[in-house]
Amino acid sequence: MNQKGITLVEVLISTAIFALVIVGIMGTLIISVDLSRKIDYEYAATNLAKKRLETARTMIKTQGFWTLFTMEEEDILINADGMRDSDGEFVRTTKVDPNYGNPRLTKVEVEIYYSYRGKETLPFTMTTIFTNIE
Repeated sequence: MNQKGITLVEVLISTAIFALVIVGIMGTLIISVDLSRKIDYEYAATNLAKKRLETARTMIKTQGFWTLFTMEEEDILINADGMRDSDGEFVRTTKVDPNYGNPRLTKVEVEIYYSYRGKETLPFTMTTIFTNIE
């Protein structure tokens, strides 16, 4: 007998295979979106630290080298633009060492923390050393 068509078993097997493929694709998609969000936070943290160090450079040019110590701060809530915000997603700490092995050297270190999926991440840290050549 030559039957044309498909049986119920064949339909069930093909549906199961299709469902497994879709579940795999959806899992990959969810992981990709989650990773993309984390990368966005990392990128923002990097830019916030850079912006803070640029503020230090500007401060040296406009107010003088010896005013860098005024940048010191601890656990300041900021938004993605670097502005103080009580609802900010990021926490910034700026440490200033005005005598970094030599009275003419000042070390400025910026740490940016953020919470991701309800957990505080390790800080992103950026450091530079300024020298007074006046």
